[in-house]
Amino acid sequence: MAFPAYIRDCPAEPRLPVYMVAGGAAGAAGATWLLWAQLASRSSPPSASVPERLLAYTLTAFLLLWYL
Repeated sequence: MAFPAYIRDCPAEPRLPVYMVAGGAAGAAGATWLLWAQLASRSSPPSASVPERLLAYTLTAFLLLWYL
C-alpha cells in the first residue's frame, strides 16, 4: 500500500497530507450522515434523538474548526 509510505513526503509542508486526509474523512462522514438523515426522513417523521443531534453538532463543530 503506497499511501502510508508517502504520507510525509510533501515538500511544502510535511503535515499537509495528514490534514487533508483527516479533513476529507470527517467531511465524507458528515456528507454520509446528511444523506442518511435525508433518506430516513422520507420514510418517517424527522425526529432525531439527543445522541444523534449531539453527534451531528460535534461533527459540524469539528469541521468548522478544522478548516479554520
